[in-house]
Amino acid sequence: MQEPCTKHLCVLRGSRNAKLAWRVDTVRNGKSFQKYFYDHLHGGTEAALSAALQWRDEVFKAHPVNTKLQQATHVRKNNTSGRPGVFLRKIQRTRKGKVQHYQVWQAQVPEGVTPYRSKSFSIQKYGAEQAFKLAVAAREAFEAALI
Repeated sequence: MQEPCTKHLCVLRGSRNAKLAWRVDTVRNGKSFQKYFYDHLHGGTEAALSAALQWRDEVFKAHPVNTKLQQATHVRKNNTSGRPGVFLRKIQRTRKGKVQHYQVWQAQVPEGVTPYRSKSFSIQKYGAEQAFKLAVAAREAFEAALI
């Protein structure tokens, strides 16, 4: 009678304050939803479970999960380039005893895509503007694989 817990959904049977209840616990797009359904308030175990599942379905309908493409194209708060998956990387290497500093615009595959891949475009070779455009194009090619 108890549904299994997954990463984004849990319907559990238990007691809270010595009262039997079903608990719905789910996360949709980073927001947590939790609610208890008590047997004594719903007229029994079956009715409480039915109410819990109905509430869960309403939450799912009101808050659909983002697709992989929507998640991949979401610009996060800490993004400084204005394009998801594209960032300026400062590299320091030591070759033949000399320290070299250079910068590249780098594009990487969306999170969760395997195998991990990235492409870098040197500012020294292409110039800042062209390197950025090439990195954006590479990221868009990575995202096209999600469709």
